[in-house]
Amino acid sequence: MHTLQDQRLTALGTADIKTLALRFDIDADAVAPVITAYAVQSERQPLGLITKIRTFTSSVATSGTQEIDNLPKGTFEKGIRIAALHAFKADITKVELDLDSRKVFELPKAVAENVQKKYNRAPLTAKASHLDFALEGDIVQSITTAQIQDLRLKLDHTAAGSTDLVVEYLEGLDGI
Repeated sequence: MHTLQDQRLTALGTADIKTLALRFDIDADAVAPVITAYAVQSERQPLGLITKIRTFTSSVATSGTQEIDNLPKGTFEKGIRIAALHAFKADITKVELDLDSRKVFELPKAVAENVQKKYNRAPLTAKASHLDFALEGDIVQSITTAQIQDLRLKLDHTAAGSTDLVVEYLEGLDGI
């Protein structure tokens, strides 16, 4: 996030929460790991947006276009933000996202990866296809689902199989 406003929007405010635990895994192969933590403290603020990573699995029986229309999008009034979608299946050749029958993203995989590289991203070419809506570090560019009735992700596959969809949601403490 490049602007101060965006940085504060995703800050870990504690004014409206009673307890907080940060958990992470340390690789079993790590030798004598050392963890150092720092905090920049300011006036108490409410908890900002949280990145929530959710994984969904979808299967396709044949090659061709697969439509996924059941990704969580919050309530019609409130909605949520989607910063990125990652489809883990090696044979995806094109990705598209439609919101209420309006295309908001449609690119062949190779072109989408070139765009990401221009913004210093490192796409996982051999494993996944990515739809990144915050390439410039601007939270406003993320997809908001408020007032959206129909969200459709379309993936073109060259083979049958299973796709793991990883969605990066931005929202408050409550929600999905």
